[in-house]
Amino acid sequence: MKIAMLTSDYLPNIGGIASHIYELSKALIDNGHQVEIWLWDRKGSISPGDSLGDIHVRLIGNDASQKKFGEAKRLARVIAGFSREFQPDVIHVHTLDQLMPAMAFVKKKHPSVRVVWTNHTSRFLRNIGSFMWRMKLRYYLRGFDGLLATCQERRDKSLRLGVPSGNCLFIPNGVDPDKYKVISKREAREIIGVDNDAFLLLYTGRFAPIKGVFYLAQAINLLIKKIPNILCIMCGNMEGDRESEKIQAYILENKLEKHIRLDGFIQNNLLGPHLFACDSLVLPSLMEATSISMLEAMTVGRPVIGSRVGGIPGMVNENETGILVNPADPQDLARGIIQFWEMKDREAMGRKAKKRIDEFTWRNIALRTYDFYCTLVSS
Repeated sequence: MKIAMLTSDYLPNIGGIASHIYELSKALIDNGHQVEIWLWDRKGSISPGDSLGDIHVRLIGNDASQKKFGEAKRLARVIAGFSREFQPDVIHVHTLDQLMPAMAFVKKKHPSVRVVWTNHTSRFLRNIGSFMWRMKLRYYLRGFDGLLATCQERRDKSLRLGVPSGNCLFIPNGVDPDKYKVISKREAREIIGVDNDAFLLLYTGRFAPIKGVFYLAQAINLLIKKIPNILCIMCGNMEGDRESEKIQAYILENKLEKHIRLDGFIQNNLLGPHLFACDSLVLPSLMEATSISMLEAMTVGRPVIGSRVGGIPGMVNENETGILVNPADPQDLARGIIQFWEMKDREAMGRKAKKRIDEFTWRNIALRTYDFYCTLVSS
């Protein structure tokens, strides 16, 4: 099968969507399919020296003269040209922007191609209650044959857009179980400079309000007397981010420098020592799909302390593979951390978490996605 991944978010960007597209595309290629990335450089920020990975990319340039008017039609003309050359069976869209209405024009010229949208964005959950916003998405989706969502909640709410339930499916994010070289906790802590007797929590991800990282900082502040050796390392891009500035100010104000360490952005494939060094990953999100950070932690045998939102409860079995807490509630997050700290055999929880990963390998996610493509192509 020939598949075109259409997106405005891809390498060299960091984040879940770019990673999802790259890993899914690699797995589909490994399964014998032809895949191309059709990337709209919406911000005009991609330079010739940027690394776009090892999958063939067709670049759609930015056109400032049509930024507000006629953008969808311009994009459609470029995409239609790509379609004539590549002749895809499926065009799989991954972003919520002008690429979506563009597909209605593409379908008129290429009616046999099947068009799929994966609903990744948390903006969808924030806005789905708005009637006008739903009407706009319904209009966007008139050129689509199917919809995928990366958590069950997003799939269920996507049905409000008029997509037939049989053409609307939940398929989670995936993970590469062999991504990180196995090292001992002691060795990992030596690498990242952490005492072996520390009770180490890890956060990896964006410093954005929706990720709830400030509540995590507040929870740590509540715990320093109860757990004097507690240390939380936060990894993520902090440049120009108001939330990270707020957290840094909170750390200084409450003298938490010994208990919260900001390691900044660490390239995903270099996170292994941090993951092996920690006792648990903490995911205090206010909205979340199937978090790739969560899957990667479970892959190396680390449990997750996470919020009861989105796709987290679907992965974390309460008191078996992790602990669930209320979102936006530092007191309850502190309670969950204490519950984990007091467990006699925390490693057993990590081993159970690792056993859950088999169904979430990218190979299996690619097989499920291909099966979904086939149902649309044959209809």
